[in-house]
Amino acid sequence: MSSQQGLGLRVRPKLWTPEDLAHYLGVQVGWVYKHCRKNCLDRVPHIKLGKYLRFDPESHTFQSWLAQHESNSAQTRNSFNER
Repeated sequence: MSSQQGLGLRVRPKLWTPEDLAHYLGVQVGWVYKHCRKNCLDRVPHIKLGKYLRFDPESHTFQSWLAQHESNSAQTRNSFNER
């Protein structure tokens, strides 16, 4: 195995940029930045690299955050439909 192949095995999946996350969630990029601020109650789990924000879509923390929002939206839909 060459040294390049060995390195390839240890590389993590691509981290998302704010633009990637905005596209995935179907929101504006400004929404992503707003939900990464320290004073936001519902912060998106992220990694800060200097001034750059990155998101690990495969991390447990991110998946939990996403699942929480999926269940919240389902509850909202159900309560709306019961009216």
